[in-house]
Amino acid sequence: MDFLDRFKPVLLKQVHSSIIIDIDRDPDRTGDGLTTERANVRIGIKAADCLPVFLFNDKRLTAIHCGWRSLHAGIVQKAVRLMGDFQYVLGAGIGPCCYEIGGDVADRFRPDFPAAVLQRDSRQFLDLKQCVRSIMDKDPDADLDHCVRCRADLFFSFRRGDTDRRNYAVIVREK
Repeated sequence: MDFLDRFKPVLLKQVHSSIIIDIDRDPDRTGDGLTTERANVRIGIKAADCLPVFLFNDKRLTAIHCGWRSLHAGIVQKAVRLMGDFQYVLGAGIGPCCYEIGGDVADRFRPDFPAAVLQRDSRQFLDLKQCVRSIMDKDPDADLDHCVRCRADLFFSFRRGDTDRRNYAVIVREK
């Protein structure tokens, strides 16, 4: 039995956007975030290098897929507004050690996230977790502190060549 059959998470057709789908009210499954107030419903994110982020409180769970496009589009800010008072955890994503970006992406992030754009020699790198932390304005309750590209023993990574494989990050609130 594989992971999807065993856990049966609600997943998305991810499009690198700021769209968060409330699965309790909306049948659409295209976007980069899911939210629910129902217990015992697993919501999940597929990621090749992007960062899964889970926000939760006593009433609601939200899972968001944070790559540079969805971060730049405001998915984290949207999730924060949706949740109100919350805690959050960071999953494993590509780290600033490996997430090389072009000058156009660096120019988009440098004004709002100067600490997240790193310069090494003539190359630029983006720290997705630093971006999320600065928007949240508080520390996460947990951080799966692994770079998916560096940790081939644990994760798939698009930039390492796993172009047709994904990591799954799933959350559930049990009653």
